[in-house]
Amino acid sequence: MSEKARLLVSEKVIYTIVRTAIMQSPSVYGLKNSRRNFADYLLKAKAPSPIKIYTREDAIFIDVTVILKSGKNIKTEAQHIQEYVKAAVQDEAGIAVSKVNVKVDGVK
Repeated sequence: MSEKARLLVSEKVIYTIVRTAIMQSPSVYGLKNSRRNFADYLLKAKAPSPIKIYTREDAIFIDVTVILKSGKNIKTEAQHIQEYVKAAVQDEAGIAVSKVNVKVDGVK
């Protein structure tokens, strides 16, 4: 009976790979700056992350919220970000990425 070895990759590692891939894109100004209101500070609520990672079985789904540089085609650049992120995670972590959703929150 042969046992398959499993490699577990921390979500923090995947987050770092995703963030690095996004920030290397020449069209990205930055990630969405999550703002918290006064009530959030009082309740010590955690600010929402611009990168969300969901795992299901042997694949992951990634949502990212970015701000693009002005003068870029939003649809084309969002598709490039999808490709960068998917390739980076699959190449560096060896994990299948099922879907990358890119939300453009602004242009600067």
